[in-house]
Amino acid sequence: MAKPTVYLLTGDIGGTNSRMGLYSVDDNAPLVVKYYRNLEILTKPVDGIFERNIIAPFLQHCWESNNSLAPLDQVEIVACLAIAGPVRNNKVCMSNLHNIVIDGTAIAKQMYAPKGEPYLARIRVCKIINDFVAQGYGCLTLKQSELKELTPGSHNKIDPSGPKVCVGAGTGLGECFLTPDAEGVHT
Repeated sequence: MAKPTVYLLTGDIGGTNSRMGLYSVDDNAPLVVKYYRNLEILTKPVDGIFERNIIAPFLQHCWESNNSLAPLDQVEIVACLAIAGPVRNNKVCMSNLHNIVIDGTAIAKQMYAPKGEPYLARIRVCKIINDFVAQGYGCLTLKQSELKELTPGSHNKIDPSGPKVCVGAGTGLGECFLTPDAEGVHT
């Protein structure tokens, strides 16, 4: 059997919107991106509602709209969903969205997938992380040209290996704090 083509499924899930993306493991540019209005689609706390109403339709959209994707039966998908709210045991209860639970382990095991559903069956791994943890790690990848100083000259006064903070408003106010370990790796 031929080695499967691996795609990365990403999601930025907040109280208002879910922004889904599909990527090749070989490229930083998304192959497909689609936005969903959560209050229109995630209407009540039912087990598996997120994967049935957002992930499966998104993946179907990917294969229907992008002819360059490998055939579905030759694909494995690795998912990482950045979700607003506290993460515990690879799941989030979204207090700002009807207390819907999004469970990465259940998604990877297709616990709530309709029988015979072909798209969710391709997901091999699904990791849930807090949305602002994702923002923090994303900030670590910024180039100097992508930064905007609020106070002129302040960048030259900052220790690049020191702690980092990321704060931003969405449906709520998100924040994260990254500190370096002994090797200078931020976590």
